[in-house]
Parts: sequence; C-alpha cells; structure tokens
Amino acid sequence: MGMMVDADTLLAVDVGTVNTRANLFDVVDGRYRLVATGRAPSTGGSPLYDINEGVQMAMDQIQSVTGRRLVDETDTLIMPVNNEGSGVDVFVATTSAGPKARVMLVGLMPGVSLQSARRLASSTYLDVVGQLSLLDRLREEEHLDTILDVKPDLILLAGGTDGGANESVIRMVETVGMATRILPREQSPRILYCGNRELVPVVLERLGEHIKILQTPNIRPSLEEEDLAPARLRVAEVIAEIRDARISGFRELEQWTGGYFMQTADGFGRIVRYLSQIYGPDKGVLGVDIGASHTTIAAGFDGEMRLSVNSRLGMGASVTGIFKNSSVEEVSRWLPIQLSAADVRDYIFNKSLHPETIPTDTDELHLEYALARQIIRLALTQAREGWPEGHDLQSSWLLPAFEPIVASGGALARAPRPGYAALVLLDALQPVGITTFVLDPHNLTPALGAASAPLPMAAVHVL
Repeated sequence: MGMMVDADTLLAVDVGTVNTRANLFDVVDGRYRLVATGRAPSTGGSPLYDINEGVQMAMDQIQSVTGRRLVDETDTLIMPVNNEGSGVDVFVATTSAGPKARVMLVGLMPGVSLQSARRLASSTYLDVVGQLSLLDRLREEEHLDTILDVKPDLILLAGGTDGGANESVIRMVETVGMATRILPREQSPRILYCGNRELVPVVLERLGEHIKILQTPNIRPSLEEEDLAPARLRVAEVIAEIRDARISGFRELEQWTGGYFMQTADGFGRIVRYLSQIYGPDKGVLGVDIGASHTTIAAGFDGEMRLSVNSRLGMGASVTGIFKNSSVEEVSRWLPIQLSAADVRDYIFNKSLHPETIPTDTDELHLEYALARQIIRLALTQAREGWPEGHDLQSSWLLPAFEPIVASGGALARAPRPGYAALVLLDALQPVGITTFVLDPHNLTPALGAASAPLPMAAVHVL
C-alpha cells in the first residue's frame, strides 16, 4: 500500500526470532516522537508456534508504561484512537522470524542470470541449498538428483535475456519439471520463473498445471541490465506462505496492519536508502543489523540500495554457520584474553541451542563480541560481492567512505556501554576516513521503514 494517511499515533511491532519489540510514537509539540517501547520473548518457536503471545506481552508493557489501552476485551487492536484516548491511528509490523525457506538457483550462465538469481536470493530471507547452470557439466540425471536431494521449498528459474536464448532455457525448464513430478506432492517446490519473458507460455505448458508456478518480469532483461524489484515482491509472498503454514498469528498481524507489513530487512534497507539520498553523493550510508538468525548489511549509494541478508550467520541459532567460512582461531583473534579452542567452540554450540541467553561474566562478554566481530566481517565480505563497481571487493579491499553507519541488533543494543558496540564495529568494518556511528538500541529503523509509506513524516521526524 502506498497511500499516506493523516494520523497522530503510530504503533510499530517487530517480530524477531528471539525478541518481539513494540514501539509507540505520538505527536509531541508538532513532531512525531518515540513515546514508549516494549520487549518480550518471541513465541513463534516451540512450544507455542504462535507469535500472538509475544506481541501481546510487548504491547502490555507499553500499556503499563503509558496507561493507554491498545487492545479491547477481545485482545483486538483498537483502531483508530477513540474518544477515550485508547488505541492507535496506524499500526505497522515487520518480521524476521519463521523457518528458513530453502531455495535452489537454476540459471543459464554463472556470470549472468545465475549471478542475478544469487543476488536476489541474498537480498531476503532465503537459504540457498544448491544451484544448477548450463555450464556445470552435469548430466541431466545428475541435475535431477541434485534437486531431489536438497528438496527445496522454492526454485528460482532464471535465464535468457528477453528475446534471447530459447532452447537452453526450455531444456532447463523440462529438467526442473521432471524433478518436481518425481517428488511427492506435499514436497513439491514452488517455481518462480524470472527468465526470458517471451517463453512464459512455453514454460507454463512444459511444467504443467499441477506444479505451482509464479512468474515475474525477467531479472536480467539484457546483459547490461538487472531488475530484481518485481521478483523480490514475489519471493516475499512465497516466504510469507511458508511461514504462515508453520507458525500461527502472522495473518492476524497482517490484518491489523491493513497491508503495512514487511520483512525486517526491507524496512531496514528502506531507511538506509533514504539516508543515502539526503546525505549527498560523496559518501554512502551503511546499515548493519546482527540478529539471532540473520545478519543484514544494507548499503546506500546516492539513493541506490544494495541489500544482503545472510541467513546462515547470526548470534543465535545460526551462530554455528561461522564454522562454514572461518575457524575457531579466526574468532579467537578478536579476544583480549586467552581461552582454549574447546571453550570457544563450546560457547558457540551452547549459544546456538539457547539463543536467548546473554553473557554472565566478563569472559563470556568478550566471547560474545568476538563472535559479533567475525560474523559482521563475514557478512560484509558477502555483501560487497553485490555492490556497484568502485565499491566492491574487486575495486579495493578498503571499505568505501560511509556517513553515517547505522547499527542494530540485540548483541550491540544491550552492550554494557556504547563503547563496546563502537569497538565491535570499528574492528569488524574497519571504516576509512571520518564517520558517525548511530546505534539503534530499540530497533526503530525497520519500524520507521515500514511506517514510511503511511506516515513518511514520522520517519523524518524521529530520525
């Protein structure tokens, strides 16, 4: 939805893997201001698998602090504000919770369509479990085995510029169609076709009616052009379907928002892009959000935003993903104390099993921030692969100039002192020149990004 509304009171809820946060904004002296915040454990996981309890507890905290009633006797949000001053005028929500959607990438050329498909997958909450291309030299039966082994929730099928390759794309489509027919119906993946749009009728015919097919404009309409925006909207719909099938409460939350419901990473990236437009073209704007299950890096260059979501790196259940690209020694190098490799490894695995825990002594605090440094470092390396020429790793190992750098996430927000978070960011990012760090302790950035559609001035005033 893009229609702006006239309202005074805004309530924003963010449902994360570990924490659910609620933020209440109201007009004070003619400007939108943050009035109160609430935080509660998320309840999307075992044993409830229902986010409603966590949302209600976060909202109860705001009701207790402000004395304003937000829900009625039936636990339904009061909208708009009534004559008694209860309720809110606008409600928005963001989420990063839910199961990871497993995706298989299928494209023609590794450096063209498959590269665009990889950028699309890395910009949202998808877990890439495999990829196939025309040049991987695998036989058709090996392509089939690959798809059958990983059992993806979604297949991103790209390839061919508009008006370009035909036969090669059709051959890939037939391979994908054969694999999905072999799988049991309940395991059949959704297929998102985002290739040569002139072949859409042929693709629909070859795949058949029993396969769930989504289509978007070509993500690589020409060799020089890339357009991921329409496909990202479709992918968000697929993620929402998978999430809603396994966790209750999201549909009700979306109904409360009236359509102002988006992924946390998208809301975060929207604010980074806005800031990059108002700070001028000389420097970019960088956003870092380190969560329990995902780490998001958003970079804005003069209004152009590059978003990278790493679903295998986080400070909670995904923390063991650190072993896929680094060693215990690379984590230990950030420690100001001597700890054995066994102690470091034990802490990491315990953290993955109990993501809600926080450090209880100085040694654990040092370990926590050593992990944060290494995770941000790895996520930044992945993100820079998709940055524009001149800012990517191939152009320079140095980080481009950024002003400001916005940081969010529980590990940084609950630092005993802001200096701890600043040291983590300095080590992990190694910024150049002079910049400003902005810490977002209440996770306002995604909320303001979601609110920018109905209440754009709220984002402007609060920022």
